[in-house]
Amino acid sequence: MYKEDIKKAVPYVLLSLAVGSAGSIIVTKLSSFNPYEYTPSFMPPKPVFMIVWTLLFILMGIANYLINKSSQNSSEDEETNKADTALNTANHTYYFSLAVNFIYSIVFFVVKWPFIAFLVCVYLTILVIQTICQYFEFNKIAAYMNIPYAIWTAFASILTFAFWWLNW
Repeated sequence: MYKEDIKKAVPYVLLSLAVGSAGSIIVTKLSSFNPYEYTPSFMPPKPVFMIVWTLLFILMGIANYLINKSSQNSSEDEETNKADTALNTANHTYYFSLAVNFIYSIVFFVVKWPFIAFLVCVYLTILVIQTICQYFEFNKIAAYMNIPYAIWTAFASILTFAFWWLNW
């Protein structure tokens, strides 16, 4: 990325980090990190979650910037309309996945409904995979940047299921 690109990517990264931070702040204020009696043996320590989520939100913001930048390079009218529609769909999927990510934190940590949180997390994983497929049309690097997010949300789904299984 060039210096100019870094400056332009900052709002995308900040938005992504803001959603993650909002979820984290609400969870911290209204719940403990682990509000459940039994914890899966494969649960990573709290610092790992903080580091991984921060890196993922940064990657997600940069990837969203890259697809929006890539779409600005179209020149044909009909192609531009198709690209704009596809870009809007990709952006809607991405922003909706951010909202679902936020909702997961509330459902799992605050409301303490681990099975519903598991379903939300599976849905989030599907949205992330859908986002990757949509990003691939615009910028392969942006799509690849979201693969760690898909892997992490799949892991989070398994972890959430384990919490439900151990604590029901």
